[in-house]
Amino acid sequence: MSTDVKKLLIFSISFILTVYMVDAALSALLEQAYSRMKGGERGRADFAIRKSKADLYIFGSSRALGHYDPKIFYSVLKKKSYNAGRPAQSILYHLSLFKLILARHTPDIVILDLNETELIYDYKKYELMSSLLPYYSEPTVKETLTKIDSRYKFNNYFSVLKYNSSIGAIIYRSVFSKNDESMDGFIPYKGFRNSSEIVNDNCNDSLNIDPKLVQSLMEFQKLCKEKGIRLVIAISPRFATYKCKQIDLLYLQEEVQRLGIEFLDYSSNRRFIENKAFMYDVAHLNETGAKEYSHEIASYLIHGK
Repeated sequence: MSTDVKKLLIFSISFILTVYMVDAALSALLEQAYSRMKGGERGRADFAIRKSKADLYIFGSSRALGHYDPKIFYSVLKKKSYNAGRPAQSILYHLSLFKLILARHTPDIVILDLNETELIYDYKKYELMSSLLPYYSEPTVKETLTKIDSRYKFNNYFSVLKYNSSIGAIIYRSVFSKNDESMDGFIPYKGFRNSSEIVNDNCNDSLNIDPKLVQSLMEFQKLCKEKGIRLVIAISPRFATYKCKQIDLLYLQEEVQRLGIEFLDYSSNRRFIENKAFMYDVAHLNETGAKEYSHEIASYLIHGK
């Protein structure tokens, strides 16, 4: 072997080792910073995964986040509650988050707040799963993400990649940010953003059911059954009217009933949607409405099925 070839080989090995050492060091620093984040979407999710030990968890998107007040559930049920809602997320995310929590703690009750379009295909539901990349080393997350996109496998080689889109938020939330106003995950929508009701022309809508989303719902129900957890699926009030029947909602109702899950449909509950004092915008209750709604759901958990 010539001297030049030996030098190239030594340089190549040294370069690769250096890259992996830097990758490991940066990843370790970012992981520490991630665990120290105060509030925000990432901080709340990390708390739910690593530290929370609630008796009751709420999962769902922005409507879950702003509609279920854990303090009210505790006052009525005497059960410690945590709101693990996250804006724009779907059953794909809720299932993965639930699995991560179950690896450490098993609650008594789970409320899963779903949107009417929960089982309808939307590519954004898959794109948003990248928010779980910081937990890529967890087998359940790795399996889920690589099924969504094979390119996630590159995270097997470079650990720092899982923080690639979060570095700015990690630094801000771990160094400069303060804790959320509430430490139980609940972020209410305060005041009134838009008091006008929307009439949706849905008469030409068609169903594009996503089998993977249906499977995720089935798996969520199966996990609860295996762990002896009471599962309640709810649809929050929505300040909207529709010209025709909501075929997406009807399909969701049929699936939930087929699985034998407790189901509360408040999507068109007149007590809420006809009271503009409860309205933040067309899709969300404000803080006043959320507290009233939380009381009603908590009461159902005591006196219902």
